[in-house]
Amino acid sequence: MTVNAVSFKCWTNTDGIKECGNSLPPQYANQRIQYHNSKSGNINEVKEAAKTKEQILKEKEQERQNLLKERQIAKQNAYDNVLLKTYLTIDDILLSLDWKVTTLNSQIKIAQGSIKGLEQKFIDTSAKAAQNERSGGKIPKQVKSELDSIRHKTSLQKQHIKKLMNDKKNIHEKFKHDSERFIVSTINGISPTLDEYGNPKAKFISQIKCQNEKQCEQIWQRAKQYVRNNSKLPVIFDTDMIYVNQSPENPAEFALTISKVEPSYKTKAHQLITLQLRCHPSPEGEENCEKNNVKQILVAFKSL
Repeated sequence: MTVNAVSFKCWTNTDGIKECGNSLPPQYANQRIQYHNSKSGNINEVKEAAKTKEQILKEKEQERQNLLKERQIAKQNAYDNVLLKTYLTIDDILLSLDWKVTTLNSQIKIAQGSIKGLEQKFIDTSAKAAQNERSGGKIPKQVKSELDSIRHKTSLQKQHIKKLMNDKKNIHEKFKHDSERFIVSTINGISPTLDEYGNPKAKFISQIKCQNEKQCEQIWQRAKQYVRNNSKLPVIFDTDMIYVNQSPENPAEFALTISKVEPSYKTKAHQLITLQLRCHPSPEGEENCEKNNVKQILVAFKSL
C-alpha cells in the first residue's frame, strides 16, 4: 500500500473512541486504519482490519457452500435437460408411469398366485405328515424336507412382493419429482408457446400473478379446489408446486394441471400460478376442449 508521506493516521481505541496521530500504537496495528492528508484532512487510503481466524474460517465455509450449491444447480439442470429430451408433455410422463406401475402390478399378482399355490401345497403335505403320525409312524425325512422347502419358497415370494411394492412406491415418488421438475424447467410446461414478452400463447393455458407469498398461498388453495370442482378425474400428484389430474382416457374427458413457479425460477417476476387444460390426444379430444363450457374454465380461473 502506498501512503502519502504527509499524512496522519486514525484508529479506534479499546474504549471505542476514535484517535488520530502520526504514529500508530502497536496494539492497534491490526485494526482498520485511515490515512489522512495532513493539509486537507481528506482520507487518502484505508487499511482494513486484519481478519480473525474465525472470520477466515467462516469465509472458507461460505465459499464451500457456494461451490456446493453451484454443483447442485448444474446437476439439476443436467437432469432437467434429460427430462426435456425424454418427454414432450406431462401426459407422456404419466403414460410412462402407468406402464411401469402396470408391469409391477402384474409381477405382484404373479407372486401372490405363487404364494397361494405354495400355501395349498403346504396344507396338502402337512395333511400327509399328520396322517403318518396318527398311524403311529414318523414323518419321513423327505416330507420334512419338502415342508421346509415350501416355507423357504413362500418366504422368498413374500420378500419379492415386498421389494416390488417398495419399487412401486419409489417409482411414484420419482415420477412425482420428475413431473414437478418438468413443469418448473419449462416454466409451467409452456416455454415453447410463450411470446417475446414471456406471456402464454397456448390456447389451453391461464395464469395468475401473485403479489406476495401470503396471497399466493391463498390463491393456490383456491386453485386446488377449483380443479376438484371442474374435473372428475382423480388427482394423482399433489405437491407444493404441482397439482395434477390423471390423464384423459377418452375424448369426452379433460384433465387439469395447476403449477406454481417460484420467483427464483423466473428472474425479476412475480410468482405465477398456471392452470393448464389437458385434452385427450385425439382430434375429438381437442374438439371437446374447444367447447365454450370447457374454455370458460380457463377464463373463470383468472377470477380466483
